[in-house]
Parts: sequence; structure tokens; C-alpha cells
Amino acid sequence: MRQIEVQGERPKMSNGHIEVICLVVIVFHLVVSLSGCDIRKPGAALPATDSPPITDAAPSLNPTTAPTLAASPTNSPSPVPSPTSTPTPEPTPHPAALFAPKSIEETDPSAPSFRFQFDIMAGGEIVSEYKRPDPVFFELPEDYTQMKGITTFRGNNFRNSASWGTVDATAKTLTKLWSINISAITTFTGVGWTGQPAIVQWDKETLRIMNIRPEKLAKEGLVEVIYAAQDGYIRFLDLDDGTPTRDSIRLGSPIKGSVTLDPRGYPLMFIGEGAFVGGALGFHIFSLIDGKELFFLNGADPFANRFWRSFDGNGLIDAKADTLVTPAENGILYTMKLNTEYDREAGTISVAPELVKYRYKTPLSPTLGIENSVVAFSHYAMFADNSGLVQCVDLNTMTPVWMRHCTDDTDASLLLDVERDGSVSMYTACSVDKQGSGGKCFIRKLNAETGGLIWEQSYPCAYDERINGGALASPIVGKGDIDGGVIFFIAKVQTGQGWGLLVNLDKETGEVIWERYIGSYGWSSPVDVYATDGKSYIIVCDASGNMILLEGKTGEILSRTSVNHNVEGSPAIFGNKVVVGTRGAQIFCIEIG
Repeated sequence: MRQIEVQGERPKMSNGHIEVICLVVIVFHLVVSLSGCDIRKPGAALPATDSPPITDAAPSLNPTTAPTLAASPTNSPSPVPSPTSTPTPEPTPHPAALFAPKSIEETDPSAPSFRFQFDIMAGGEIVSEYKRPDPVFFELPEDYTQMKGITTFRGNNFRNSASWGTVDATAKTLTKLWSINISAITTFTGVGWTGQPAIVQWDKETLRIMNIRPEKLAKEGLVEVIYAAQDGYIRFLDLDDGTPTRDSIRLGSPIKGSVTLDPRGYPLMFIGEGAFVGGALGFHIFSLIDGKELFFLNGADPFANRFWRSFDGNGLIDAKADTLVTPAENGILYTMKLNTEYDREAGTISVAPELVKYRYKTPLSPTLGIENSVVAFSHYAMFADNSGLVQCVDLNTMTPVWMRHCTDDTDASLLLDVERDGSVSMYTACSVDKQGSGGKCFIRKLNAETGGLIWEQSYPCAYDERINGGALASPIVGKGDIDGGVIFFIAKVQTGQGWGLLVNLDKETGEVIWERYIGSYGWSSPVDVYATDGKSYIIVCDASGNMILLEGKTGEILSRTSVNHNVEGSPAIFGNKVVVGTRGAQIFCIEIG
């Protein structure tokens, strides 16, 4: 700073003057800094600019007057915009997390009309309340398994698909690729109801440790069919040619239900027997490494209110919770914490199930057997029994949430569906059994959260105490070009136009989209399959041994072939190949072309 010179004695500066000068200096440097000017020593060269140079003259000591500075617009840096902060979006809740069932007046289990009683057994003791240490949580059906193929009856926890992959149906034909003969135990011949195969493509590391035959182990892209039958055998077949991939497993009693495979890809198989011929009858867990039984649950359970030992219904597995949920005809809903120990490198697997059981009793449901396959979403399971009682149970507390009596024996599995608005619906249909002659098959859409009725349709069906009419086949919920419809196969419809009726109903209203009468009745569940462009096709089999290919959009019959005998079991589809067994003791593979 240049000093101020005067004649005579140098004036003394007060503290106040010093403060003012310091303040001016600070202001000067601040203004220059903000203007983008270059501050240099006196005499230093300045950059060429269109603006007048800044001199080194001292500023006025007047603290209220700021120096006048000429800013160069060309040298001023472009202002840097402040970064715009992107708000973190709120995570979209998982639909299962939003699913919160509760009863309404007409579905309240504590209502006097139900006179409902239930018990929980945990650790071998009846307990007043229960809380699951490792909570169960079933997600959307597409999350049920990452395996390639069909691992459980109707594919997943919603029971909404028995096909895997897409189909090329340009020729719209059905062609037999292979068939094999199987056998019988007394009058239990071939494949019975529900009798669906599992069809899977194992990963190579898992194949390496299993007892697969060497020539099949060496095959690239092996797809294995696993089929349980009423002759008491579980067979393992090559999808391409029907030849064995490994030795069969023999249980000794007829198997009417369908196998369940572990959705994690673990080499575990779950199956229950369906009819008593001799010896123990119950539920089995097998290792698919060596075919040995790891666990057996006797169906003659002292906890049961009903002495009936069969397991026709199909189980589900929550992979993360390592927990199986399966119903039984003794009227118990079983859950099993499996405590699976799997060492793929060592080629070993074991289970040590811990059972928690739910039983119930009501005058409306005197026989208590559960023959259909349980559905599940979030931590809730839903099933129907052979009186027609449909109920929702909280799996983490093993307590009933809601229930509705749906007229008659309900063997066809329930079907869950997430609507466009996020709500969850349930479809159910009954047979004609308890109603007797003049009875009807009632098809109902329910609110899965409350059990409330949304709509219903009914069809008069013939009564036969030996061979039921009505719905024993599980329904299809439309996808692709038939999204918006739900399809049922009704047996022994009394219309004079045919014993079997395939009907597509509007999901919103229950009104008929199309109907197709089939010459014979059927218990076999129809299967939907889709081309890459979303075009839908339906396979349905009947009691006269017909396999029929239909266009999903219109119900038009495109092709048919004969598999010789009554089909009670349900087909499964892998790509273009359909596999199904018959009561005539044969298993067929049919190609859709």
C-alpha cells in the first residue's frame, strides 16, 4: 500500500484508522477476487484485454466507498451451475408386502355360524400360540424358482402355469414322439389324479453328483422327466426319447399326486402316497444324489381329527426360509423347517425337519380331508377341503385369517392372481358330491385378502358317487393374448352338447368369453402355453383318451390325437413337448408343431 506523505510531522494513526484501512484492504481483495481480475505486483505486465487496466492507486480510506473496478466480461469465468440433486425415489413395495389378509363379517372364523375350532402343534406339543422363528415369505410366482422347468404342481405358489418356455405352433399339429408302458397295483393303474410330471434341466454341477446314468450324464442339454405313478414307482426319463436317466424309486403304494422338487435346485424330491395297499402310507423326502429316503412322515398322525393317511395335495417350498408347506387328507396343514445341509462339492445332502401342524374342526367340514394343493403368497397359505371350506391361514402364527364355505367338495386347486391395480384375487370351483343329484359346479372369484365374493357362475353337472362331475381340473389364468380371462374345464356338464366343457370367463365380470364343448368329460387340468409373440394355445386331455390343441383366443380346436385311455393326470409342457400319463398304464410325449 502506498503511504500518504504530508509536510511536517508524520501524523500518528489511531487504532480506529488502522481498523478502517484493514477493512478497506479486505474489501478490495474480496471485490477483485469476485470480479475475476488478476492481482499483480506494481509494474507487472497485465494480460491483453479490452478493459482499461487496473492501477495500483490507493483506495480512499472512506470505509463506505468501494473502489470502482472495471471487470472484463471476456475474462470472467462462465458460472458453474450448481449440481441439481436427484431425489432418491421411494422404493416400490413388493406386492407380497402389501398383501395383508383380514376377515370381513361373512368370512370371520370367530363367527357363530362357523363354530370353528383349531389347534397348533409345535415341538410335539399343543400350544396356545405360536410365532415362527424364521418367518415364511412367498413372493410372486415368477420368483418361486430359478430352475429351468416345472418343479411343482401347476408350476409355482400361485398354481398358474404348468408350461416352461415358448412354443412354435406354426403347423398347429400334435405328433407322438414316444411312449412307455408302466404297470399297476391292483385296480390302481397307470397315472391317476392329479398325476403331473416334473420336467427340469439340472445345472451341470448338480448333474455331476447325482446318480444319472453315464450315457445320460454325457448328453448335452439333458432334460429330465420325473413322474410318480399308481404302480408305486417314481420314474426318471429323458424328455427326448423316454429312456431312463437313472434307476426308478419304488414306494410300494399307489401315488396319485405330483412330485415336488426343491426350487433352489437342490437334489431333493418330495412326494406323498395316495392309497393304502399295505405297509406305511405317508409323505417322503428323497435325496436325488443317490435315491435314498431322508425322511418319512406317517399319515396316521395321532394329532389328526381324521384317520386318512393319503397325500394327494402338492407341497410348496419357501427357498429362503428352508420351509415346506403341504396339506394332507388327514385334515392337517403341515409346515416343516427342513434344516437342509447341502454340500455340492462333497456330494452330500441331509434334512432334519421340525414340524409345526395346524388342524381344525367345524360342523360345516365334518370330513376334514384336504386333497387340493395349497397356494401361498407373502406369509399366508390358502386351501380348500372336501366339504368346500376355503380358508386362509397365517403361516407365521398358524392361525386362521378368513374362511368361506364354497358349497361342495373342492379338489381342484385354488388359483391366485395379482390384478392390474395390485389387488390379489382367487379363483375356485367345486365338484358335485355332497349336493347329490341336481347339484351344480360353482365357479367363484374371491377377494384373496378377505374371502369376499366378487362373482360366481354355476353349471348343472351329473352326480356319480364314484366318478364326480364338476371341477376337478385346476384352472388357467390367461396371459399373452388371453390376458383378462380365466379358463375352467368342467366335467359331466348336463347340457346335451357334450360331457366336458372348457369355458373362458371374463376376469372382471365372470361373463362368458367363449365356450367349447369336448366330447368326453375330464379331470385333467388344461395347460396354457405361448408363442414368442404372445399368441396362446391350450392343451386339454379327456377321459376318452383325447389330447386336444386349441387356440386360446377363440377356443377353436386346431388338432387332436389319441393317447388311447382315460387321462386323469395333468400334462406338463417343456418347450414344444407335452408329457402326460394315462390310466391305461402308459406315459406319452407329444410334440406341438
